[in-house]
Amino acid sequence: EISDRGARAGVVVAANGDDDVVEVLADAATSQLIARRWLRGVGTVIARTELRRARLDRWQQLQVRRMFDRVEVRVGDSTTLAFPVPEIAARFGLVSERTATEFSAFSFTGHMDLWGQDLDHAGHVFSVQPRRDPGATGLVAPPGRSVVLEGDSDSSSAMVHEFALPTPGSRVLFAPWGAEAVRLLVEADAYTLLRPGDASQRYPMDPPFTDAAGVAVRSTRQGRQALVQVGRRIHPLTFDDSASSRQRIELTGAGLTRYEWTAHPTPSIQ
Repeated sequence: EISDRGARAGVVVAANGDDDVVEVLADAATSQLIARRWLRGVGTVIARTELRRARLDRWQQLQVRRMFDRVEVRVGDSTTLAFPVPEIAARFGLVSERTATEFSAFSFTGHMDLWGQDLDHAGHVFSVQPRRDPGATGLVAPPGRSVVLEGDSDSSSAMVHEFALPTPGSRVLFAPWGAEAVRLLVEADAYTLLRPGDASQRYPMDPPFTDAAGVAVRSTRQGRQALVQVGRRIHPLTFDDSASSRQRIELTGAGLTRYEWTAHPTPSIQ
């Protein structure tokens, strides 16, 4: 039986309307996993691989990971297909053609972890002034000079920022959700919590949480409620409805060495 008359099922990993879709299907006729882009009704195979030890007449777990223009798809624990995609919206869907395929459950979590070479993708997240090349050490401001990063920060997500503070004069002025909500002034030996209308509060940096890698700041927000954690200390915050979903980072003689973002997961649909 030729492939285009076979039973196929899988997922849509990117879409820009109905005329530009990237799908990944397990093809029962050829026992292959095939990534194909449909552009105005014309299909082009992007990548394909053999389905190793994956029996399509049994339940299989299918995992999809996308980081900007790269997608990795796994079927079970034996088949992996990685390929580039156009930088179109990461819309997700389920596909079944000429088959009685059943989908047992579906869950989606937005997650991103940029560090090391992956910080080359930081331009998808932040605007940076003046321009910087992350290189091997991250987005770094030279001693005595400042670099400003601005980007979105979803109102229902968790973030981790790791900052390098190599000298006593290094500092980071960080607003996870806009300056009108809360700011942190992070230095090598202490950090200061700045809240509009309240007196600033300065806290010593906990030694176990400061090393050559710097300082990690964890920020979590769910609507009007938020938490900021530096070392062992956790600061609960409450915002009004006008609180921004924009983050701003001013590095002075300091660097951003890692950025992690996780959307609060959707419940599994069964």
